[in-house]
Amino acid sequence: MTDSFDPYSSPSQYGQQPYGQINAGLRPDVPNHLVKAILATCFCCLPLGIVAIVFAAQVNGKLDIGDYTGATSASKQANMYGNISIGLGILPVIGMLVIMAIGLIAGGLQQ
Repeated sequence: MTDSFDPYSSPSQYGQQPYGQINAGLRPDVPNHLVKAILATCFCCLPLGIVAIVFAAQVNGKLDIGDYTGATSASKQANMYGNISIGLGILPVIGMLVIMAIGLIAGGLQQ
């Protein structure tokens, strides 16, 4: 028997690239900010954190198909929504600390 047909290693019949080798060249390094998005969702502001996760999840997929502009845009939006979520989570904590400090100072002045 000679060569057997292997459908998984045969060259493409229509000049298309085989699956899995869409972007075989150097892939640009675009951060996806997924860890920040997950932490912001868990500890800060749930709605905006989920939006950040959605944009962060799109970055690697867009890089795989060669959409560098879309990946960069999704990365910037994931970073922005992650930062806003963290800010909205930290502001109430800072406000509560300020109120507690004012209460302690006012209570100390009355004695």
